[in-house]
Amino acid sequence: MKICIIGAGRTRNGIGQYIAKYFHELGADVVATLGSSVQSSLMASRLLASHGIHAEPIKTIDDIKDDIDVAVIASPAETHMAYLKACIEKGLNVFCEKPFIWPVDTASLESILKEARDKNITVAMDSQWVFSLDDYFGLCGEIKSPKNFFMHLCPAATGAFMIPDALPHCLSILYKVIGDACVNKVKVYGSGDKIKVSFDYSGKEGICKVSILMVRQDSQPRPMAFGFDGKIVKRVVNMEDYSMRLRYGNKIIAIEDPLKMSVEDFIHSYQEKTEPVVGIRHILATTTMLRDIYNKRRSC
Repeated sequence: MKICIIGAGRTRNGIGQYIAKYFHELGADVVATLGSSVQSSLMASRLLASHGIHAEPIKTIDDIKDDIDVAVIASPAETHMAYLKACIEKGLNVFCEKPFIWPVDTASLESILKEARDKNITVAMDSQWVFSLDDYFGLCGEIKSPKNFFMHLCPAATGAFMIPDALPHCLSILYKVIGDACVNKVKVYGSGDKIKVSFDYSGKEGICKVSILMVRQDSQPRPMAFGFDGKIVKRVVNMEDYSMRLRYGNKIIAIEDPLKMSVEDFIHSYQEKTEPVVGIRHILATTTMLRDIYNKRRSC
């Protein structure tokens, strides 16, 4: 599997280099980098070299060679749609950072995902905290027909853009646990560096009341907590090696980086031609809900 990383050189809010690192560690061959300019492509190539990756900087998406199998889109969200269209037109499989597209154009989203499905292209969105659910259930027990969900996130974004930057994590967890739904009674409180979002996640088995607290933070590690029905786990990070644990009360367990698990799931899905955990159906459902939450907000 040969990979081109689009956006590996981002110096703010970007995780492209870490996605590339995990593809490399898991046996894929990261062979090219593409940035917004020749200079940024070169910078990304030099950055990946620090992870033992030797990737050629390229100038434009047209320079992606025919033997490349996968494009990783880790560029700013507003560039995703153009890259998605170009990559899928070229027949490239795609691993895309969240939000999948922004702003959301539903017709274009449906069209591009249909084309990917018709071409049997593997598409996944990196909304990695869904991969921590097994660890969560191990700590807190299985959750059936939850009535409440809480998540605390600390994005580097500010103001209204916290919503598309952070909420895909929440929506992916809800979609995985509860299934498809619609969002109602959306309320947004606060502004600037601290925002609270609440809504009803209405599915077949009833309503789950959701509360999301977002507090802007640039520095690492960024606090993160989530849980159903009052069973809230907190992430604990060792900054020396970035190893992670989840804490629930006086219980704590080590977990694998969910970003690595997200990459691993994509590789498996590509190789086996199966649907990724955060694949086309998941992307379409949660991106539509993300649009609805943003559009229904009262103020931000």
